[in-house]
Amino acid sequence: MNRNMDLVRDILISVADDKSEILKKYPDQEVCYHMAIMIEAGLLIGEALKNGAGVLPVFAHVDRLTWQGHDFLDAARHEERWAWAKKAIGKLGGATFQVWTAVLTAYVREKLGIK
Repeated sequence: MNRNMDLVRDILISVADDKSEILKKYPDQEVCYHMAIMIEAGLLIGEALKNGAGVLPVFAHVDRLTWQGHDFLDAARHEERWAWAKKAIGKLGGATFQVWTAVLTAYVREKLGIK
């Protein structure tokens, strides 16, 4: 399964704002997988469970965002900023989480006139 950064953003919004309905547009297995990797990455506090034979998680419970999760959401929440970052990164064909964070942060710094 590939990482879907729109889903990553939507999960962060869903947890922070208690709006689980925004995740209904994604398949349950994809949401569960993304929650599991976000827990591993330190964006979320929670637990992902696997069935006995499977590699993919079958259930994920999230308690809250971490500091890093809040920081990324603060950078990614604004629709215009998110669209700009997606367009910029789309030209590359994808990027690491650190690049996403750097691109979003650069946008904010530019808008604030910070070098």
